[in-house]
Amino acid sequence: MQATKKAVFLFIKINLLCIVFSAQALEITHYRYSAPELFAIGSVLLHQGAYQEAVKYLELAVTAAPENASYHWTLGDAYLFLEKIEEGMPHFAYRWKFDSQFKNKTIWNGEAVTGKTLLVQHQWDLRNTLLCLRYLKILKHQGATIVMRAPTQQHSLLQLCPFIDEVVATEQPAPTHDFIIPILHLPTVFQTNKTTIPSTEGCIVAAPSTKKEKKIAISITNETIARLIDPSQLSSLKQIITRIQLPEQKTVVWAGSPLMLTVSKDYAEFATVCSQLNYFVTDSTVAAQIAGILGIPTLLLLENNTDWFWQTNETFSSWFPSVKIMKVEVFNSEFIQNLLFHLLETVSQCT
Repeated sequence: MQATKKAVFLFIKINLLCIVFSAQALEITHYRYSAPELFAIGSVLLHQGAYQEAVKYLELAVTAAPENASYHWTLGDAYLFLEKIEEGMPHFAYRWKFDSQFKNKTIWNGEAVTGKTLLVQHQWDLRNTLLCLRYLKILKHQGATIVMRAPTQQHSLLQLCPFIDEVVATEQPAPTHDFIIPILHLPTVFQTNKTTIPSTEGCIVAAPSTKKEKKIAISITNETIARLIDPSQLSSLKQIITRIQLPEQKTVVWAGSPLMLTVSKDYAEFATVCSQLNYFVTDSTVAAQIAGILGIPTLLLLENNTDWFWQTNETFSSWFPSVKIMKVEVFNSEFIQNLLFHLLETVSQCT
């Protein structure tokens, strides 16, 4: 059964690639292909990293089917990988226009907010919220009262943002407000481009830790990486580096490591631990975002096919300048040796 599924998937992929190559060779326009076919071509090109070509076909798909939210979202992704934020964000965040909670509501589109209450609505996952916290600082400085509506599990972390006046659960009725805005719509309203990305400074203020933490920490969530690391290679580092287990981890990865383990029960606790560090190494993009907001020098071990805001540059992100990126195509012994060498070099600089 599994072999049959793989064969079907391979057949579909080959056919999509054939469509792409024939379309490129013949310069096919939207008159020759349907919107779903144009979207399929654009999606394959996006997956291959051919972002300029992907934009071309996805624009045609959106023109042919302007109400399709998935087409807009994927087109936005392609633009954003090209760092074309002004063109990409309206498409990337387009799905909110079909969300019933925004129907017949007064959407904030840049009006004066002094003395007004703005309800900021979480969208989809924590990564989007962390990306856009920086805009709440601007709104707060303009005199707005900010109410953040988000899943309960995010509340403890969001309460560390001094620019949020109140955090309410998504399942609760919306409190009284003057305007509402989906959080991913904020970059569009502020007309963000790659030279005007706001700073995250001060967007998370973690309480000082009463426990003296080690100054360098590493957090590995990928079991493949953990299995490749020989615990004996870390013995010399056990007095310098600590491990952090993140809230997203269900079990202790890297159980045989000699490094001391610090467990974070939620991301607010992680932020407190992280704020004490001189350096942080992780393969978790959420943890890297929090460290980036705190301004902690961080190395992110990044797999391919991840969020656009990590992929627009080879070694760093314009959205989180304190985070350096080590892109990983294959987890193998060579990668582990490079990682261990980097850790040893970092230890020598931090001690």
